[in-house]
Amino acid sequence: MDPLPRVDLFELHDLGHTPAILRTLHTEGIRFMYELTNAARAYARVLSRALTEDGPGADGAGGYTLIDLCSGSGGPLPFVQRELHRQGLHTRIMLTDLVPNVALYQ
Repeated sequence: MDPLPRVDLFELHDLGHTPAILRTLHTEGIRFMYELTNAARAYARVLSRALTEDGPGADGAGGYTLIDLCSGSGGPLPFVQRELHRQGLHTRIMLTDLVPNVALYQ
């Protein structure tokens, strides 16, 4: 069986010449959709199960570190984190992105 050909795509808002306002509108739009829905609650439910049922255990500081790959401004993670904290699971978040929007996350 032949493997599928690799397709290299890019995200327009990650290009160097894309104006910052367009990057912000993109990531803020995603975050806003999570604010309108309960999707973060579903994500938190799955994460909570993974962390507590034979999970890796808390890190040395007594909590968990969630690493968000290609995070932009964190999207649903602040909502997921709030839900996990309500359940008694303390977390820290590490954002990773080519062009992170830390100000919007904070």
